[in-house]
Amino acid sequence: EGWLGGSDVGQEGQWRWIVGPEGCPGSYQPKQTANVLRRSMCNIQIDGRYPRCSGPECNQGTHFWQGQCRFFGGCGNPVNGMYNKWSNRQPDQYTGNTDEDFLHNWADYTWNDYPNYYRKKHFFDSAEIEGFLCEYGGVGNICMEEQWYKRPARLVNDIDECAETCRSCSNGKCTDFGQTCRDPDTKKGNNWVCTCPPPTTGTAVAKTATCSKDECQEAGAGKACTAAGQACNDPGQTTASLNDYICTCPAPQKGSATGKVASCTLDECVDGDGKACRTAGQTCRDPNTAAASLKDFVCTCPQPQTGTATGAVATCTQDECKHGGGLDLCISKGQTCNDPNHAAGVWDDFVCTCPQPQTGTATGKAATCMQDECKNGGGKNKCVSNG
Repeated sequence: EGWLGGSDVGQEGQWRWIVGPEGCPGSYQPKQTANVLRRSMCNIQIDGRYPRCSGPECNQGTHFWQGQCRFFGGCGNPVNGMYNKWSNRQPDQYTGNTDEDFLHNWADYTWNDYPNYYRKKHFFDSAEIEGFLCEYGGVGNICMEEQWYKRPARLVNDIDECAETCRSCSNGKCTDFGQTCRDPDTKKGNNWVCTCPPPTTGTAVAKTATCSKDECQEAGAGKACTAAGQACNDPGQTTASLNDYICTCPAPQKGSATGKVASCTLDECVDGDGKACRTAGQTCRDPNTAAASLKDFVCTCPQPQTGTATGAVATCTQDECKHGGGLDLCISKGQTCNDPNHAAGVWDDFVCTCPQPQTGTATGKAATCMQDECKNGGGKNKCVSNG
């Protein structure tokens, strides 16, 4: 959308061209002074100035339309059949107390009357007027000296679309959302850039930027993860998606949490020093898997061995008289059994002893028992007792 150079500011309802060839006073003669040119050009910027017309000064160009729309009735008529392309029910002076005295085109290139201000003042002020139609050059009785139309760049200075004086250019789409606005090339139009404020990131050309924020980066809430020695991941980095960062415990610890530091666990029997229990053929149990609770795993010897140890491999023992060969070879034959060394690696050192009055011992096997009946038995009673 853009300004078209028509206005009824000179007299309400009397629409005239106030710039370009049709904006020249009827009495204008070519090659007059630049001062006359400035007055006739009205709102066009020349040599860095904005000559403003008012009243009769802007009532000298070609009269192309007369009238405006009424609540009941027509909307006016073209003057002498001149070209016009008003949108439906325009011009209408819609804003009431604020004059709509300037001509611009909608996006479909139809015409509309519009007020001369840059800031949003009304809920219906949503037009994005991006510039203006500039007519220059040509031949014949134009309202411009030759030196002007051969150097049209002198008519309009560079425009910083981010400047407050041209706020309608970017329409506040950067600053209204807390973003900075930058015009990288003031000679081009519609190339302003919105940049998101830190710690958010994001840029966009000629529109509001979509800002993102990685909460795991510096100044984000996810810094708590790294401070605790945990990894951080932010799956949704839009500014509307906060506290969705994920803290993950470092290996071999287990655990993760969304929006907060994770409670980490470590089963030492699976991922810690407790694996040495299994390597030694022992069972392992970790009574407290909190990551901060280390060296509390318990190794237990396999049956029939006995023995446990906390934070280390257990020293296992086995009494062969209770669980082993001594039970089978000594006890089962009515002999007594003694295992002088219970170490789990020392086998078959048990000693079988014959029951009294028998005599005899053996190591690692059942004893061969003997009995002297003259000392302990019938011979003692019948022979020795009878002299």
